[in-house]
Amino acid sequence: MILRDLILINEKISRDIYRLVVESDSFQNSKPGQFVQLQIDPEIFTLRRPFGIAGIDENRVEIFYRVVGRGTKFLTNKKSGEEIDLLKPLGNGFNFDSAEKIFLVGGGVGLAPLLFLSRKAVNKKIHVFAGGRTQDDLFWKDLFNGEFTGFVSDRFPFDELEKFARDESPDLICTCAPEIMMRGVARVAKNLKIPCQVSMEKRMACGVGACLGCSIDTIHGRRKVCKDGPVFNSEEVFFDE
Repeated sequence: MILRDLILINEKISRDIYRLVVESDSFQNSKPGQFVQLQIDPEIFTLRRPFGIAGIDENRVEIFYRVVGRGTKFLTNKKSGEEIDLLKPLGNGFNFDSAEKIFLVGGGVGLAPLLFLSRKAVNKKIHVFAGGRTQDDLFWKDLFNGEFTGFVSDRFPFDELEKFARDESPDLICTCAPEIMMRGVARVAKNLKIPCQVSMEKRMACGVGACLGCSIDTIHGRRKVCKDGPVFNSEEVFFDE
């Protein structure tokens, strides 16, 4: 279902990250880990762009995006009061109901769906681990519920994460980040026998499983990130580790 919604806020948060807030009545049942397909401008950009949901507040949906190309650069010019087309919340989400202590591990705008999770998991113990190349990339600290540990480095310190995990014994690790980082997180979880869920990112054309463009190999065969995911158990997708 295509929704025509209203932009309320489109503001720059850090050097290349923007926060977009859209008014909509169709997101109340959204789950952390789901995403939307956003039409930037149908006359210029044929394909929609997928963006993870960072939060829902009554009839408002919050999205964070990084400027990486022509499409997202064009999106920065959208103003409050303009209409925008969204394909309603898609995919599955993180399954965290049975966990009491959760580690959230992310980098860049991959922290957005984890932010939504932290806001939903109000009665759980949350420890957030964020990676960034500069201190400016760790603006997320002021947004998250729970303990926050930030690392400024070109390489995420998985040994530090493993030490925290040994000491704190989380019930679940959820991660959304560049794939190389998520693979490292999954190895830590596997070493310590901690369940781990990963949110995969692939280029998506349709967002509903029709085009097969986001298919990946899993232990169950080929699966579509947009429809079967984007959240998978880490051992389903990183089975070659």
